[in-house]
Amino acid sequence: MKHVKIAIIGWAWSVWATTAYALMMKNVASEIILLDRNEEKLEWEVRDLSDAIPFCDTSIIRSWTLMWSILLAEK
Repeated sequence: MKHVKIAIIGWAWSVWATTAYALMMKNVASEIILLDRNEEKLEWEVRDLSDAIPFCDTSIIRSWTLMWSILLAEK
């Protein structure tokens, strides 16, 4: 698979979590990055989705809080 990164920015929690799972199961991306303001929920979602990694071609699931992404953009 070509190295494809997809970032999902979330406010509608169940919508983007379902989207990330569907992308994983369809082997669309090799890396999925989830962005949200709620760091605790984000951490749990990444852990949950990581359980599916052995069954698909997605190799990396990362989480970024929106504050972190804003700091990176300012540099």
